[in-house]
Order: sequence, then structure tokens, then C-alpha cells
Amino acid sequence: MQTNTLQDNIVRGQATPQRDLHSHESTIIPTGSLESEEDVNKAVEIIKDGGVAVIQFRGVFGVFVRADHAEAVEKALARVKDGEVRPMVAMMDSRSFLEAVDTTKVHPNLQALTSNPQEYVDRLGGIAIVAAPIKKEFAKHIPDTLLSNKKGVYKMLNLDPSGNPYMVGFISKLVDSGILFVGISSLNQSGREEITQFDKALDFVGSKADVQILLTDPLANDNIHGSFTIIDLETCALVREGHIPSWIIEEALEVKLNRSKTKKENYPHFAGFNEFKDKQAHIDHPRQWRQMALSIAGNVNHQAKV
Repeated sequence: MQTNTLQDNIVRGQATPQRDLHSHESTIIPTGSLESEEDVNKAVEIIKDGGVAVIQFRGVFGVFVRADHAEAVEKALARVKDGEVRPMVAMMDSRSFLEAVDTTKVHPNLQALTSNPQEYVDRLGGIAIVAAPIKKEFAKHIPDTLLSNKKGVYKMLNLDPSGNPYMVGFISKLVDSGILFVGISSLNQSGREEITQFDKALDFVGSKADVQILLTDPLANDNIHGSFTIIDLETCALVREGHIPSWIIEEALEVKLNRSKTKKENYPHFAGFNEFKDKQAHIDHPRQWRQMALSIAGNVNHQAKV
């Protein structure tokens, strides 16, 4: 199967008209699962039409919108961020994301990693949100809702969905439908704990018309709570602790992250991660840290249908 580059998709996407919101609104929010093709197709159409979906990804529920639809972004962030304006997180495959990354501004300790997409995925895919400097020629094609600009340096946050075949399939369908950039944000008020349970997510979104569907992640492990760890490629820094402990990410990357301004996680780490330390002698390659992290963070007893 032919894989389009980010530049190919940008050119193709320029010919895709932006749709207006229409009647996905309901007093009862439909719920479903990323495991259901019908539910996924419905969520893709909702997002494509400028609507808001709430979707679980491992230990956290988040709002998903098309990042180039200002009204959809405003609706999503008004619900969860109390008017605070800050960039949403993109969800792109690492190959497309790295195509946009300005590697000349990446920290020397991480430059080799960003020059090899497969190695990047093998070590980091799906276990952390990554902040990276973006090339100016790509920044002009990326929605402002995904970008920050400090002293002329554009930055974007990205969470590669790899490691979860259901989320990979969902994002692929969005791209195939012409949505090149999806924006996500955790489902919680600013400064509050992330919502990690289905019932609480449903209560939070209530019966408001600004959320049209809520999907669960069949691979979610009930022992995993909270958002993703965030690292910064430009500064080689740990921005925030998340549900996969940062020391595992350091082992996978073979670097020590700067922790001078790290935000703490809101939930304690699952005790099962401590077993890693006893298995260090059995690690033959750093990429195995990611593999073991995913095996614990996901529901290993679930038989994926994809």
C-alpha cells in the first residue's frame, strides 16, 4: 500500500473543502468503542463535519476535533479549559510528524533519533507526547490551533498513536477522509485531574450538544490512569510526568532528560512498572523498554480484531 508523505497530504488537503457544523446534535450522547468499525466511521464523520468527539486513549479521555475548524476547536476548549488558550496536541504518525520537524533545532542528544523514523517509532511511538520545533515551510500549512511561536521558533506537540491498532486505524481513516490534522486535549478542567473512567467521562460531557459521541479504548488497562508523559526534543527536557514513568522513556532513548521544570503526574504510577527494574538484565536493545511499557499500559488480555 502506498504511503503518502506529509507534503503529499498537504497538497491533497488543500483541495478538501471545510464543512460547516450540522445536525449531529442530540440530547443523548451516543457511546461506543474504537473496536467497532461502525462507531469509528460515525466518529470520523462527526469530526470531519466540524463536530466534537470524546475518545479514550489508554489512561485518559480526551476531546478530538479537526484542528483546522475554528468553531469546533472553540467548542472543545470552552468545555474543558475555562477560556485558557493554548495549542492542542496533534495526533500524527511519526513519519509524517518528523517530516515537519526542524532537526537543526533538536537537541544534539536526540538528533540521531529524529533522523531515523523507524527507530523513533521503535523507541518512542505511543508512549509520550513529543514537543518539537517545526520547519517554517511546514508551519504555514499547520493550523494555528496546533502551533506555539516563541521568538520565531514554531513548536508543535504530537502523540503518535502507534502501539494501539484501533487508534492507528481511526487516525488513518481521518487522514483518508481529508482531515490531515486532528487536535486533541484531555477531558478535564484546567488544573484538575484527568478523567480516566467511562462513567465520569459521560457525566462530564453531560447531555450537551457540543459533544456528539463518546468512544472507549478496548485496549485500556484499568490500572493505568492519567495523561501521557511530555518530552521536549529541542531542550531534551521532561515537561510533564505521565502514566508511563519517565525513567522508562529515558531508558528507551538512552538519554537523561532535564527535569528542572517538570510538572508532576496527577495519578500515581501503576506498581506493575516497577517490575521493569528487575528485568533490566534481559533487555537486549533500548526499543524493548517501549515494548514492555506498552504491554503493561495496554490490556494484554484483549484479543484485537485488527
